[in-house]
Amino acid sequence: MRRLEALAFPVATFMGMVLGLAVPAFGSWTRQYIVWLLVPLMVFSLVKISPGELRDGLRRPDLFLAGLLAIYLVVPLTMWGAGLAAGLAPEMLFGVTLAALGPTIVLAPFFTGMIGGNRVLAAMLSVASTLLSPLLIPGMLVLLVGRTVTVPVATIAINAGALVGLPVVIALVLRKASPALRDAPFPGERYASSVIFFFFMWGVIASSLGGVPILSAGMLLALAITQEYAFFFGLRYALGRMAARGAISLPNARALALCIGVKNGALTAGIALTFSPAVAISSGLLTLVSAPMFVLFGIFGERM
Repeated sequence: MRRLEALAFPVATFMGMVLGLAVPAFGSWTRQYIVWLLVPLMVFSLVKISPGELRDGLRRPDLFLAGLLAIYLVVPLTMWGAGLAAGLAPEMLFGVTLAALGPTIVLAPFFTGMIGGNRVLAAMLSVASTLLSPLLIPGMLVLLVGRTVTVPVATIAINAGALVGLPVVIALVLRKASPALRDAPFPGERYASSVIFFFFMWGVIASSLGGVPILSAGMLLALAITQEYAFFFGLRYALGRMAARGAISLPNARALALCIGVKNGALTAGIALTFSPAVAISSGLLTLVSAPMFVLFGIFGERM
């Protein structure tokens, strides 16, 4: 039974990825509702935060600021430079740069918890980078590619409230009603998480990559893999070495690596689709190539 529970999330994630490519029609009517699927996942994660984890996440504002600088400066400049070096057409370079400017994935606390990272630091970076996106994404795009975009401020504010504010309130109520939840999973939590994330992956990939011949976008796929994997695993190694020397706690190191390396492809895909499906390909590919990483999180957990 435990083996089945352990495999449920990776299998569901993989199947959601496959169906997102194979059945793109699913994405058209789920895009506006799909964010609400994530609320239970955030509750499952936030309800388990311990006082020690809270202190560890709050006492290092320098890590928080370093994370924001990496999210909105280091990653975008690196990928924009890589796109230029690859000789991408202007429309494709626009898409790659927009994808690189995305904030941290909204489920950062959930995935950070899976790999033994600090969920408090992850939540802070996820919320802050998301709320800053209406200001920083348009400004950086004008600077780097000379294009202007309109970021849906109201939608971002609602989503931030729905995905962090609402789960925090629910988690606090549940912790008050049943303190034991901090140390034990909800009944059926792992299966519920698997089902929810299956539909989330299906919807996001279908809406941004539906009908796109993935192999024909080889350079964009290579850049997406580079962005997600090089930054996450590179930072995971470098920050892990710092943790071994006592410069940073290991949970904070894991949280930083994830928050910098895994972007919110769904948000940038939504912005890109207001221009053209071609611009959205890069953002959709980020979600696509993240899926195998999430499978690894589900299989290996804190060994990542």
